[in-house]
Amino acid sequence: FQTEGFSVYAVVTVTDGDYQRITDVKDLAGQSVAILSNGAKYAMMAEAISDGNGRKTELVASLADLSEYTIWTFEQNTGGTYYISSNGSYLVMGVQTLTTTETKNKATAFTITIKNGLAEISASVSRTTYYVNLFGGENSPSGFKSYTSSTGNLQQLYVKAEQTEDGVPFTGLDGKSYVIANL
Repeated sequence: FQTEGFSVYAVVTVTDGDYQRITDVKDLAGQSVAILSNGAKYAMMAEAISDGNGRKTELVASLADLSEYTIWTFEQNTGGTYYISSNGSYLVMGVQTLTTTETKNKATAFTITIKNGLAEISASVSRTTYYVNLFGGENSPSGFKSYTSSTGNLQQLYVKAEQTEDGVPFTGLDGKSYVIANL
């Protein structure tokens, strides 16, 4: 083989890394997750609603790209609970409130239970269990707050899937150099 130079190219097909629903609590730790209403119509945003006691809702246009909505990080705590945060603001659950704090030791440690692909996000407040709830329901939401009944308060949790090439995690070729020598 003799030449003055040549190039080597690889053609790869890479998925866009769509979002997938989390179906097991063990998959939450350290993940960046979109929290959606039971019917996946509304995303829970980090911004406060006008009364300051809940989180805004945003109508979900497509489950394929949730990047424009608030992404929440689930940080595992002791006893199987999780701190939930976005950009350094941690969720705090109160009596019919869902606020945020910049101080982790003031944040709520949430219990997460996932059944049939739906998550129940709860915590004990003044010896009563409260659940993350879409106030007003799917038809006329007024924000995410806490509520004492778990009925209808199940959420869908979505995580961005890894980019893959034929089902194998794709590490990419960009920025890598290869030398082919004929000795």
